[in-house]
Amino acid sequence: LHKEDITKILVPIVYFIWNGRQNPGRTGLVHIGTFVLLVLSGERTFGVALNKPFKQRLPLDGAPVLTTGNHADLIIILFHKLIVNGSGLYIKLYGCLMTIIANISPYAKSLSL
Repeated sequence: LHKEDITKILVPIVYFIWNGRQNPGRTGLVHIGTFVLLVLSGERTFGVALNKPFKQRLPLDGAPVLTTGNHADLIIILFHKLIVNGSGLYIKLYGCLMTIIANISPYAKSLSL
């Protein structure tokens, strides 16, 4: 966590959460991804690393497109979509999602939503 660029692992986690959000058979994958983000969000270095600009595009239909923004923007947009379009499958995760946002918010220098 301290030696590597943690954003390299963040994008695949976001990919799997995004990919599994509408498929009830992949609910476990969404839960695991959320809990991994919860553990990572407790680390200061993770919160600081989220300020790195996000210049990629997720290879999925309807995935968030950020023309300007950072990895914190990506996480917040993902959580918004998960709550709004999750069809009630992830109500039990809402507390975790809010905790992740609360954990990373002190380190976010800017949001470009």
